[in-house]
Order: sequence, then structure tokens, then C-alpha cells
Amino acid sequence: MSWTVLELLRAAADHLAARAYETPRLDAELLLARALQSDRLRLYVEHDMPVADEVRATYRELIKRRASGEPVAYILGEREFYGLVYHVDARCLVPRPETEHLVDEALAHLVGCEAPRVVDVGTGSGCIAISIAHRRPDALVVATDRSSEALEVARGNAGRLVPAGDVAFFEGDLLAPVADLAPFDLVASNPPYITRDEMTQLPLDVRAHEPPLALDSGDDAVAFHKRILEMSEPMLAPAGAVVMELGDGGAAALAPWLDARRKIWCCRTVQDLAGVARVLVCTRTK
Repeated sequence: MSWTVLELLRAAADHLAARAYETPRLDAELLLARALQSDRLRLYVEHDMPVADEVRATYRELIKRRASGEPVAYILGEREFYGLVYHVDARCLVPRPETEHLVDEALAHLVGCEAPRVVDVGTGSGCIAISIAHRRPDALVVATDRSSEALEVARGNAGRLVPAGDVAFFEGDLLAPVADLAPFDLVASNPPYITRDEMTQLPLDVRAHEPPLALDSGDDAVAFHKRILEMSEPMLAPAGAVVMELGDGGAAALAPWLDARRKIWCCRTVQDLAGVARVLVCTRTK
């Protein structure tokens, strides 16, 4: 039996939809484009094109991997973020679109700051640090992570996407590995903010495939945010800022802690497109 592009897409999307994935059609399109060694536009232009048996076999295996819960980004080995394409695999978290709001705020804070000094805490794939270095080639950008495996991914991405030496990577806990490089004009971080109880409720593709080290915050969703702010206080330049991603409800959870430190920190939140307070921006109280 001969299958067309459109018929294959419909069958694969229905198969994934039955497993309650959020974007079954998009997943099916991305994977078929990979099997065809083409792009999504070709799927629409040549929707009635018969698909060769060997391509169908390849596509079947890709869909099988997705149906088992493996993230599309890991299957493809890449994810676009802030205009750059990053290699990603199970050693690092998949970059999310909402994290682009964090990069927006980071770059906005650096406007007018010459040769800024920036640290990305918990860099994972390196997407935050590299995005900043790419847009601000005058910046000194360093990044840390507890995972040596994630740092391997980040270094590889930096080597492809920014000039050699534009981002330096350090293994260790939060800001500790770069304490001697202070002061910083910006501390950026997308820290873990999923509680231990919430981890069991995550979608299968996240829960079973993405690294728990990058997600699990323990019993307190904002435990890492507190630690980063405490460590940042003596390491910030006078006009420096801490910019961090928040989970849904994170702003409310952190509010009492910040209120008790209002003599130290002046903070605001930025909403994402879904109306969630997604980014926390803190500067030291003058």
C-alpha cells in the first residue's frame, strides 16, 4: 500500500493524540520532516507525494520513540532557542520558549552596560549564556552547572554558536565556582523549581527522560532561588541584577521571603504569554 505525506501525518498525529501528548500534529510533522531529510514546508507543498517504503520505516521508528515518551527534541537531537539551534540530549534539559523571556530581561538590563560581566547559574544546554554572548559579544560570560554531562553539551554548543572563548564553563554548586570572578553585572538562572511531590505529576516525556537534577527542587519550589539571591548579594556590581525563571506559583511562594529582605532586594516579576509570573528580576536596594 502506498502512503502519501498527508496520510502518514494524519495517522501518526492520531496515534500520538491517543497518548494525550500536547502537540501531536507538530510532533508528527517534525519527525516526518526528519525522516524525509527535509523541512516542514515541504510537507505542505508536497502533501500528496507518495512516501518511499524506507522513509516510512524510518518514520515508524521515530514515531515509536515519541509514543514511548521520548521528547521530540531528544529524538531530533536539537532545539531552537532565541534564534539559534542547540544540540540537546538526555544530559540536559530541553530549552523552553518561556525561558526566552528571561533572556529578554537579561539583555534589557545590560543595555548601556559596557563589557558586562555575566554568570549563568545551572546552564544546562548553555542556551541562556550563549544567547547573551551571541547578542553581546563584548560581554564576559561564564556559566556553571553541577552536572559534568550537561557541561559537555553546553561546551559543544558554545563551540558551534559563538566564537571560541566567549563563554567559560565551570563545574560546581551554583555561584561557588565563580566567586573569585565577581563582581557581576548580571546573574541569570533557570534553577530547578519542581517540588519532589510535583515531580511525580509531570508529563511522561519530562518525568522519564529529562534529568531530575535540572528539575527537582526538593520540598521547596523556590529553595534554589533563595540560595542564588543569598550568594549573589556580595557578588553583584552596584547596578547589577539577578534574573531568574519562576514556576507557576513561584512568585507567591517567594514573596514572604523577599518581603523580609526588602531592605536588601528590590524585585519585580515579568509575565509570560500565558499570564504566569515567569521571570523574577531583582536589584539591590539603593
